[in-house]
Amino acid sequence: DPVVDMFSIGDKTYFVPMWSYPMGLLYRTDIVNDQNFHDFYEKKTGNKWSFPPKDLYEYAEIAKAANDFTPEDVYGVAMQAAKIDPLVMELTNYVFAMGGEYYDQDKWVATFNSRECIEALKVYKDLLENAAQPGATGAIFDDAIIVAQQGKAVFMLTYNFTMVYLMDEKHSTVYDRVGFMPLPGGGLQGGWAWAIPASSPNPDAAWEFLKWVERPENQKRRAISGGMPSAKWLYEDADFLEKYPYQKGAGEMIAIDKAFPIISQSTHMIEIIGEYSSSAIIGEITIEEAVKEANKKLDEIIKGDPLVEMQQ
Repeated sequence: DPVVDMFSIGDKTYFVPMWSYPMGLLYRTDIVNDQNFHDFYEKKTGNKWSFPPKDLYEYAEIAKAANDFTPEDVYGVAMQAAKIDPLVMELTNYVFAMGGEYYDQDKWVATFNSRECIEALKVYKDLLENAAQPGATGAIFDDAIIVAQQGKAVFMLTYNFTMVYLMDEKHSTVYDRVGFMPLPGGGLQGGWAWAIPASSPNPDAAWEFLKWVERPENQKRRAISGGMPSAKWLYEDADFLEKYPYQKGAGEMIAIDKAFPIISQSTHMIEIIGEYSSSAIIGEITIEEAVKEANKKLDEIIKGDPLVEMQQ
């Protein structure tokens, strides 16, 4: 199970999953379903219209075409490229969709300098320069959400819970014109979980609480109230999908999305990736230089890492 694996080391699970937030592709249905856009795309690219896109390259071409097709103040994609965290959360989808990894988790060596990661960064930079809203290199999650809510972007790579904001009639101009689907190739899987610290003075009471709060009826109550479930059966539950039909796509994402590697220095890992990737996308250094230098540092931080040793 992808969600359980996210909170496991080796064959041991240390947490009880309670909230899942896979990332996927949000899109405006009115543009994507517009025959005029299809004709525009085919004339601009010389390619036959196809949706969903078959891979990351095709998605990028569609997003750039959407940028040119829509009015001047509507962009192909809303992006969040501010360093460190917003950029890495978004970029990782491109890396995973391209088949890249930050580490080879069999040999435990850094692989950010792979062809797949270089290509992911190239596509990401291309979209920032040719399809994203102005100021996207300094935009955070909230900025991208606002652009999308205002109907000023055709696409956005984002979390399943973002749909709650986009489908809010009071705050979103496109509440009735948004869809949510897996990114071709898969994206980033995230989540939260319950755990009982070893220092807990009342571990037995804590365990009783966890057994109660994760009963199926309570899981469903939480999901119907707007929570993002971590149990597979809820993404197939008729009541849940009737209220949140877009979550069917989220369930499909969970099956193919991947989580970050589990290492003790995970925060440092994200800082390294974000720092060098940011330098590359704003042109301070080349993409090839960025991944080469980042890779050295990614290798350094896992030397003697106890969590890595547990997985070898």
